[in-house]
This record gives sequence, structure tokens and C-alpha cells, in this order.
Amino acid sequence: MSRNYTIGLLAVLAAAVAAVVVVVLVTGGGGEPKPGTLAFTSTRDGNAEVYTIRSDGTELVNLTHDLANDGQPNWSPDGKQLAFVSIRDGNGEIYVMNADGSELKRLTKSPAVNETAPMWSPDGTKIAAECTRQAGPGLVTHVCVIDPDGGKVRDLTGPDDDNDEYPTWAPDSSEILYSSARSGTGGRYEIYAVPAAGGKERKVTAEPGGSGEPVLSPDGEQLAFIGHTVSKTGTWSLYVMGSDGTGKLRIPTPVGRIDAPSWSPDGKRIAFMRLPRTKGNADLYVVNPDGSDLVQLTKSAGDDITPIWSRNGKEIAFTKLRDQESNIYVIGADGEGELQLTKGTGQNGGPVWQPNG
Repeated sequence: MSRNYTIGLLAVLAAAVAAVVVVVLVTGGGGEPKPGTLAFTSTRDGNAEVYTIRSDGTELVNLTHDLANDGQPNWSPDGKQLAFVSIRDGNGEIYVMNADGSELKRLTKSPAVNETAPMWSPDGTKIAAECTRQAGPGLVTHVCVIDPDGGKVRDLTGPDDDNDEYPTWAPDSSEILYSSARSGTGGRYEIYAVPAAGGKERKVTAEPGGSGEPVLSPDGEQLAFIGHTVSKTGTWSLYVMGSDGTGKLRIPTPVGRIDAPSWSPDGKRIAFMRLPRTKGNADLYVVNPDGSDLVQLTKSAGDDITPIWSRNGKEIAFTKLRDQESNIYVIGADGEGELQLTKGTGQNGGPVWQPNG
């Protein structure tokens, strides 16, 4: 699914930390961030650091300034703070800082666990994440919830050897959806949901070829995900259905592998990336959730990946991979006005919009 593809191409974070990232809620501190600000990871200074930049390409700022690798920031719900992962203490741990880089604070102390794939709860009281630890000869990943005080990490799935990934919150913060590859399935993923407070999970999808990357619409009424078609030319396609499991629709798209679905803030459009089945580059598209009005946003010599909507729905940020470099771009939601934000040496990727942007 897209995470392996994206991380493999980006090379934004040093391999030593394997892109360990988490989002953490800490209240208070920090000034009011400017609208149109993005945070991202860059190796332009020789190792991975956390940066911010305006959506017009101005005001590039290195926030972390450390010899260790810092990566993949994420904003607090109020946009006043950033959380990130650093290996400055010898293991991937979670830190938080104000939006200007001040008041750095270490939150977790778990040398045997890496917390990744962070997702703030909509009410700002919890963080869902992937918790990866050694299990016998290999690694196992479960969905966990992190308390905002940084003192407790609680598994919601496991403790078996399933791999549970891509956690995403219901809009009312009541439950978490995720992709799970269960024992005996040959690595095939399906989508499950579990109460955020813990409890019995429920199976959401049952695709013959597997499914994953669940993303709920802003109103919680629809679920977008990727599903694998079982055929000689089977590939990952975009699906939309009601959050209650009804009305499943396979969205018609050009032939190729679909990844990284992302809802617009008003729930009227879905952005995604498409990788051609044979030769060619990954490009970005937007479509209505009923499959109508498909528009190709980008068409370039590089790979355009992981579209992320601005909070006002007017722009989409993404990472462009070209000539062994990766840079942050923004483009209008109508496909107009593509702008390169980062330039120079190093790899740049993983943009996240400040909540007021």
C-alpha cells in the first residue's frame, strides 16, 4: 500500500529512524501561527530536520537544529504546536515544541517501541498511532492511543501477531478505523474499527483482494479506501461507500494503482495519486465521491505523490520526486498555479498544513 511506496521513493527521513513519527497533544504555549503555513521534513542541512514554510514559498525556517534525525512533524489541533520524532536520545521518541521551535519537550520514553503514523483525535484529547515492537524474530505493529500528558501509551489492538496500520479517527472521536493483516491471510489487509476507549473491534470491509488506507469524510457519512481487484491485471482501486457499509462504489479511474486518498474539507472532492501499471509517472487527480468530474491535476516528468488539502480547500500540497530529488509543491484545487516551495539541496517531503491554512 502507499506508505511503503511513498517512503521508499521519498528517502526524506534517514533510514536509521525508519520515519518514526507521532502527533501529540500538549495544551498551552506558542503563538498564533500564520495561515498558509506548512510543516515538513528536509535533509537540506545534512540530516533530517523539521521545517516550516509559507504556501507562497517564503519564510523557510528550520525548527529543530539537532545533529540527530528529526522527522515528519504534525500540528496540534489548534495549530500552536508541533510534535515530531527524534533519535537524539538513541531511539525514536516523541517530542513537542511550539510552532516557532521554542519550549522543546520530550514526551515519551519507550526504547522498545516506535510510535508512528500519528493521528490527532478530532476533539484533541488523544492521539492514535502505530506502535511497533519486537515480537519473536520479527516486528509487529498495533494501533495504540497516546495520552496528551505523554506518560501513557495504550494498545487498542493486539497483542497477537497481526499488523494493524493506517489509523484514522471517526469525526466524533468515538472510534478508530485501521488496516489489518491477520494471521493466515498471506498479508492481505482489511479495514477494521475499534472503540477509542477500547473494546470489541468490528470488520468494516471484506474485499476478496484486500483493502486498506481508510479515510472518513469530514461528516463521517462516507468512507474512501483502496481495494485490490482480483484478476489477472488486478491492482489497487479507489472505492467509496457509506460508513455503515452500504452503497459501495468503485470509482472509475485511468488504469493504474491508486493510493493516498484525501477528502476535501467540505467532503465534496477526493484527491488521490495514480501510478500507471507499466511505465510512466505518478500523478494527482481529484474526483467527486460519486465518481463524476474526474480531473487530472498534475502531469509532469516526476512522480507527484501524497496529496494533502489545505484547510480552506483551495490548494493541495504534495511531494514531487524527480532526478533523485524530492520537493514540496502546492497546486490549486482546480489544477492551476502549480508552485514549487522548496529548492536547493537535500530531500524534502511529508508536508502538513497548519490548521488555519
